[in-house]
Amino acid sequence: MRSPALPIEEVFKGVRVQVRQKSNGVQIPWDASSLEGSFYFVPGTATASGPPPATAQPPVATQPPTTMLSTLARSTVNLDLIESNFKSNLLDEVIKDGESFLASQPDHARANLRVGQSYFRKNQYAEAMPYLEKAFLAGESISLPVKRHRKQLGIFDALEDGSINVTPAGLQMQFGSDTYNAQFALIERLEAQTDPLRGMLIYLKAPSSTRVPRPRTRTTNSSPRAP
Repeated sequence: MRSPALPIEEVFKGVRVQVRQKSNGVQIPWDASSLEGSFYFVPGTATASGPPPATAQPPVATQPPTTMLSTLARSTVNLDLIESNFKSNLLDEVIKDGESFLASQPDHARANLRVGQSYFRKNQYAEAMPYLEKAFLAGESISLPVKRHRKQLGIFDALEDGSINVTPAGLQMQFGSDTYNAQFALIERLEAQTDPLRGMLIYLKAPSSTRVPRPRTRTTNSSPRAP
């Protein structure tokens, strides 16, 4: 982009070559343009300090010039990017790309799931819920990272990482070897409250029979109500 007198088409070609090389051929960018004139990010005369021309690559199958196939290919690329950024914990990028994707496919289950999970991880729970609800109603199971306060001698003195999973069968919470299962019909209390010191507290109360027993070797205490 900083090279003088380099047409935008050549910029795109150079990017395509580099992405293809660095991804070992897994990613092959493509572009569609309606430009009718010449465009340069930096007009002027090309200098010797400019980048070398793109290395010739084996020909790639040309996209059929149909609007339907172009739209399908673009959606596939965007969804792959959303998944990749989610795995890399690039939450703002997931939200931006996901919401752009959902503008044309508002009921897409996986895109709604990733956007909702990203908002949740950013502690923006109100923004997360509409996306998570759409994903769940479309058949996605939802896994969210949570923490619980370990209770020692009647005092909450430590945080422990875990997860809460929402499936058609009900809720499951997992903390180490402690597992709690509750069918939706058996849940007596499920609510979330904002806490100024600890963030969002999630309370779940269910009959004790829904809890999977812990191994006998375990000596620590925990409560079925797990914030």
